[in-house]
Parts: sequence; structure tokens; C-alpha cells
Amino acid sequence: MIIKNEDKYFLLTDLYFKKELVLEQVKTEIVINRNNPYYSYCLLYPSHEDAKKCNLWEVQLKGNLKDISGKKTGKIQIDKAYLEQNNIKHFPEWKEIEIKFHPSKILVTRFHENKSSVGEIRLNLTKNKFLKSKFIDMGEKENSLELIKKKQNIVLNSADGSRLVFDEFLIFHNNGDECYSAVSQMLKAEKSISGNFPEKKWLENIDYLLWFISFCTNTKMLWTNLTFDRKGEIVEYFRCNMKHQNNNTNDEVCLIKEDLIQEFLQKCLERTERKDAYSLYLPLIYFVSAEEKTLEFKFLALFMSLVALVNLFCKSQGVTNQVPMKGQFEEFCNFKRVDVSDLWPIFDKEGMSLYRIRNKLVHGENLNDFESLDIACEHLKWIAIRCILADLDWQKSSKVEAKELSEIEYYNFKKYAQSSKI
Repeated sequence: MIIKNEDKYFLLTDLYFKKELVLEQVKTEIVINRNNPYYSYCLLYPSHEDAKKCNLWEVQLKGNLKDISGKKTGKIQIDKAYLEQNNIKHFPEWKEIEIKFHPSKILVTRFHENKSSVGEIRLNLTKNKFLKSKFIDMGEKENSLELIKKKQNIVLNSADGSRLVFDEFLIFHNNGDECYSAVSQMLKAEKSISGNFPEKKWLENIDYLLWFISFCTNTKMLWTNLTFDRKGEIVEYFRCNMKHQNNNTNDEVCLIKEDLIQEFLQKCLERTERKDAYSLYLPLIYFVSAEEKTLEFKFLALFMSLVALVNLFCKSQGVTNQVPMKGQFEEFCNFKRVDVSDLWPIFDKEGMSLYRIRNKLVHGENLNDFESLDIACEHLKWIAIRCILADLDWQKSSKVEAKELSEIEYYNFKKYAQSSKI
């Protein structure tokens, strides 16, 4: 059983539209789903007279948190919230109307007495079982809700001297009648906040690093909310515009052996700090997104990943676009020392090459041999992985080497390519 981890706030908020104040002190309920912020929402309860002012497709909300005595303890800010259609309810007996909005991002600030900053940012991550380690034995606990720290798993060192630490926590609950737990994965960054919020560039690099992890583990990973201390304030920022699912993966899927994951991610972090850091950004996005689509779309997304990688490389080497794709790919393989001769050919004058399959899909031709298309798609995926790893200058072992693939039946592509009716 998974803990339904929600925060509920009842407060009065000021309503804005395009930064212009529309209505003051509207009764509001804000529900934040910590497990998946995408399912957070806010309910406005304006009077019948004020309802028309709230019936806007996009609003901004600002309100103060107060304790029982009325003392201000914090504040909430929602820069963008969108009206949910068919979610306006009338309550004549209340003399109010309920209007539901879906927030894009939520910023919650709580005040505390400690005025010194701890210099740490904590980002909650979606689950990825390849970053796990064993739980610490917690023993018997009754009628409790506790956060139990796990052993430190992966530690990466940034160029500025700070560290990124991947941790995992177990939330254990036992109320006497039932006992259940939930796992929370977290990325801690030992970094001071110079302004009101972490720098945009730094957050972009974190997103980029998580794309590398998604690529490596075949499990899409992102951060859902972050927390940091800011001189007497604890600030929480929730991303409510990014829907994610708990992906189920097999141990064999991870591209890098478990004992090499930290070394691989350290190399990925170093790549995000280089001047040409984002040369792998598009190839990674296309590659990771391919797993969420149909077989045909998956094939095209993988091909786009490969094309983006080769094009960016050729651009950096001064190779013009007038050179055919085949020549660009050969230039890349020669320079990066990538051997794909054992896999389904991308370019082949005689047989059904991956490039010809790509052309058929682009031009809307019907493909009847789905078994061969599936196998061709796997070979294209292996080619893309080898090329991305080569661009990362990863020279250690991976799961797409010839010796690792040799035991897979469809690794021998020739009998499929020659008899294919694609």
C-alpha cells in the first residue's frame, strides 16, 4: 500500500489575471500531492456575486499562511493555475460557488527562527530502482509515522566543489491496525542559494543529468519538488505540470553494470558542465521518449536521436549539410571509433536497411512484418546507445557490446533482414 501523502491548506488568497489584481481575500483550498504533484489542485469558493470575476482560464494566486492565533507563518504563491472545464459547482445553501483550478507550479514558504542558511537543496525524484541500496533495519515501531534514512548510495562531485548525493528514505507507518511503507528517492545538493531561488542554469543541468540517468537505466526520471533553507525560511517548490508514472523495469535493462553506475554518472555530470554540454540534449530526449510510444513511433524517435547526434557532431567538425546522411554517419563512427558492423545496417543498397524502413514510415507506407520491424527497432536502439556512449567517451563495458548481445536470438539480424517483408 502506498501512503497518500497530501498537504491541505485552507486560506484566503488574492486572485490575479495577467498580474492585475481581480479579487481579494477569496476562500481557497489548496491540495498538494507530494507523491505526484501533477495531481495537486486548488478550489476557490467565491460568492455568487464574485463568481464571474473568477471564471478565468488562467489565474495567479497569492496568500498567507497563519496559525490559530492569526500570526503569519508563511505564504503560498501560484504563478499559473488553469481553469478545469466542467469543474464549477454551485452550492445555493452556501451562497458560494466552487471553482477548480490546476496549478502549474506551487511555491510554499514557511518561516522559522533560524536565520542561517544550511546551504543544501533537496530534490525529490521519481522512483528508479537502479539507484537503490539496502534499508537500515528499523525494528518494531508502533503508532508512528517516521522518516528512516537509508545508506548513502551515489555521490557525485561538481566542478565548483559542491556534491550531489543520491539518498533514499523509507516512510514507515504503523497505526496499530495496518502497517505500510513508501519509498522516497532524493537528490541532495550541497549548494548555497545566492538569490531567492536556485539559478535557472543549475536546475537545467540537474534536469540534464536526470536525462542521462533515464537513458542509462531505461527508466524516465525527473524531480517533482525541491526544498531549501533561505535565511529564516523553508521554501518548497512543486512542479505540477509534469505527469509521471512509476515505471517497471527489469534488472537486465540497465545499460551499465551496477558497480560502474556511479563512475558513469560522474562522467555525465562532467559533461553537463562543459561548454558543449548540450550537444547530447536532443539525442537523449528523443531516445528516452521513444519508450513511451508505439512501435512505429519508437523507431522514428530512435532514428531522430541518432540523426540529431550525428548532425551536431558534424556541425562541430565543420562538415556541411550537403554531405549525405550516410557520409555523416560514417564520419562520426570513424572519429568516435564506433563499430556497428555486427548490427542491422543503417545503409544498405541491397537489403532492407534501417534507413529504408525509416523512409517507409515517414511516407506512410503500410508495414506488414511487425516481427521484423520490432527486431529492427531493437538493433537501431543498440546502435543509438553505442553512439551516445561513444560521444560520452565511455570506454568501459556496457550491455550493448557484441559479447553481451551474442546470447540474444534476434542479435543475428541477417535471417530477419533477408526474409523481411517490411
